[in-house]
Amino acid sequence: MKIKVILFFVLLFTGIVRAQEIRTASFSIQPAPGQWTYRAATGKALVFQLPVFDIDGKKVKASVSEWVAGTARNLPNGTKEEGFTGIVTSDKTLRLAISFRWAADNPIVRFRYTLSSTAPRRLTKPDDTDDLQYFSVLLAAQRGFKEVRLSDFDEKYHSNTLEEALIGNKEFDDSARLMGPILEAGDGQSTWMLAYEHGSQFPDRFLEFRLRPDKSVALSAVKGNYLNGQPLDRDHDYESIWFEAGGVTGGDGQLASAYRTFILKYITQNLDSRKPYIYYNTWGRQERAKWAGGSYLSTENLATTLKEIEVAHQMGVDVYVLDAGWFSKTGDWRVNSGPAFFPDTLRQVKALLDKYGMRLGVWINPTAAAVSSEMLKNNRQYVMEVHGKKSEPGPIWETENSVNLDLVSPYWNALADELIRLTRDMGVSYFTFDAVDQYACDGANGSHGTEANSPQERADSYAFQLPVYLSRVVDKVTAAAPGTICELDVTEEGRSMGLSFLSSGKYIILNNGAYFHNFDIVPPWQRRWPMATSRSSPTPARQGVGLPVRCFLMTNGCLQRCC
Repeated sequence: MKIKVILFFVLLFTGIVRAQEIRTASFSIQPAPGQWTYRAATGKALVFQLPVFDIDGKKVKASVSEWVAGTARNLPNGTKEEGFTGIVTSDKTLRLAISFRWAADNPIVRFRYTLSSTAPRRLTKPDDTDDLQYFSVLLAAQRGFKEVRLSDFDEKYHSNTLEEALIGNKEFDDSARLMGPILEAGDGQSTWMLAYEHGSQFPDRFLEFRLRPDKSVALSAVKGNYLNGQPLDRDHDYESIWFEAGGVTGGDGQLASAYRTFILKYITQNLDSRKPYIYYNTWGRQERAKWAGGSYLSTENLATTLKEIEVAHQMGVDVYVLDAGWFSKTGDWRVNSGPAFFPDTLRQVKALLDKYGMRLGVWINPTAAAVSSEMLKNNRQYVMEVHGKKSEPGPIWETENSVNLDLVSPYWNALADELIRLTRDMGVSYFTFDAVDQYACDGANGSHGTEANSPQERADSYAFQLPVYLSRVVDKVTAAAPGTICELDVTEEGRSMGLSFLSSGKYIILNNGAYFHNFDIVPPWQRRWPMATSRSSPTPARQGVGLPVRCFLMTNGCLQRCC
């Protein structure tokens, strides 16, 4: 074994081992000194310059002269993964690796970088700002450009909306900066796309495309991508988020078609999250009960639930989700077994759903832990902190007071284990994640900074890593319980909306009514929930908004198939 390892490094240093290219009917990937090339089937190409880091106060281009190919492996969703590794030319202690994921019948490629070091080094920030360029590409041959945004929050529709903005020569001449996360370019015969897998609401950006007068574009970090002084050594690599690139013959219609297929089939290993289920959530009924003078939990009980399941079955519903109040306390997520709720701990509910071939889903707040919960007892060191103040106990939908725990910390493992227990003990196969605010913690006890970093830097790091850690939770759950589906509620402002979470789950926009009394609500708004019984056409505040992966339906008199 030692001989093989020694031989590998001898070959690596002498350059005898050379990288093999990746080739399909749609494209090829060709690593080369200082760059790599995506070449479409037409022969046209995009050349990607390698990342530029700030290490120990100096700019370092991670240029590699010789690449070594790893072993390709097949992934469950029909894609393949292969990596290439090389020594950085200007610093022999540094290694750069590129991982590619692709499908043989689709032109969209995912890729990410890993930087490692055999010597103690640190990533640094001049002027306390991120200084990291992930790649740059020359687009001089292109003449039509478009920025595609996914997270423009429209107060009228109380929802994130998709926005496409045309980009002209002026934006390049002015060195404009675009949030994306998708940038499209075309020459009339071919159309290309570049994208990054992260999430936030426009215009709050963590990465951006920086245009240049020479018609090149660089994807660069803005904030939160790494910490000032972040260690880079034998025990600490730097792993980037995933990026995307692709090209097709034809216009943006052909590109959009290929990209939809990519999102539905190839960005995720959890293909159950892409199936077109008809979905029911109890929150619409619970909210109407509250506005009628009751409580959120007054109808969250066994008798009502069994009756609803019967009706839902007749309507063809596939997934039945119990919203807030099915639990006795957050964090431990045990069934509320009180006599007025579910005294049999959902046994009859699960049996009836099984009879009709329906999934059981539950709502959770991934950050909440009740004050008497074992989860809080075991993770008290990860209680969220903002501006030096720890999270204080507060009500969670008429259940026991809770505090918030830091998701970007080792707590994520405990959360995943608790969800795995729910799949095993209760047969839950669908989770709705709600109330996950992006800027929720700036403490120094998690995995997003220490006392050496400022509170603002720690807050930005938490916000940047939040969708990454959410995906970690989902990926661990689905590995232990294949077929489990997790969705992230991005209805409210301040949520992480983008391409990131789609690699693990799906989004939900819970469009069950206007939440602000500036439109569509007849005063006194507190006592009247619009369309509680009406069968008229939806008002603008209540119309569904399409997402790349799923639509939604609620109990407000309107059912809609997921897409």
